[in-house]
Amino acid sequence: MKRFLHRCLNKRKSAGAKAPQSLKSKSREKSEGLHVLLDPPLSERSLDVVLIHGLHAHWLDSYTDRATGVCWMRDLLPLDLPNSPFRLLSFGYDTGASDSEPMEVMTRNFLCKLIDLRRETQTDALPLLFIAHSLGGIILKSALALSADAHDALCVAPATALFFGVPTNYVRDYERIRSDAADEITMSPPMRVFRQDLVFLGATNVRFDDAGLPARFHCQYFTENTGLEDVRPLEEGELARLPTQERIRLSKGHGPMVRYADREEPDYQRVAACVKAAVERLLASAPPT
Repeated sequence: MKRFLHRCLNKRKSAGAKAPQSLKSKSREKSEGLHVLLDPPLSERSLDVVLIHGLHAHWLDSYTDRATGVCWMRDLLPLDLPNSPFRLLSFGYDTGASDSEPMEVMTRNFLCKLIDLRRETQTDALPLLFIAHSLGGIILKSALALSADAHDALCVAPATALFFGVPTNYVRDYERIRSDAADEITMSPPMRVFRQDLVFLGATNVRFDDAGLPARFHCQYFTENTGLEDVRPLEEGELARLPTQERIRLSKGHGPMVRYADREEPDYQRVAACVKAAVERLLASAPPT
């Protein structure tokens, strides 16, 4: 995971100088914050589905098929959950500017916005299904660790987390990273922020594991195809087995693994089977309203 974080945060650091300040501000206005993609009436709402995108990605485009314009969570998933209308939320954050917020600020901002929305709409106890991609999965684990530390309203609601393309070998040597390279005062401001981001994400991801949160959130991991393999057809009985597996291999690469054109795609059917099982479990464990 250390190499993964270095790669992500180095890209974040180097990308900021490419865009004029006016364009950065305009982009942030459109992308940052919690966006509502589906909002059924409160009396019909069964759960909240919350999306967190990856590095240099977008709260909607990242999940939208390029050819058809289909966003599978918005356009396909309701067809597979006809009896469980859900509010669909997508968190957007900016990783493409050199003056982006530190990761800790960004993570706490996500928590606050989600908790505030659920409190304001009187849906604090509504079950939660998190779907996170790439760096978004690392941010989600940090957020859930902070939530557990604070014992806030979010940490007591029934919840499940699905991770796409997220490494599971966490930074156990973040203390060494923090003490590396002599005095932080001598570092340039971008390098100082970079190191602080790395230490924060590493420390909170370790806390996520140590607090037993993978079991609490029934974490399931979808791994990408790293080769040139064609679309892998479904095996007989595969969809029935998948919800009980912790790691599931998909046919697509890192970016495309969260984009589907229709319900006939084998990878979509794999993911949908796991989502349906997760929702069934969440609704069964939710307190009566």
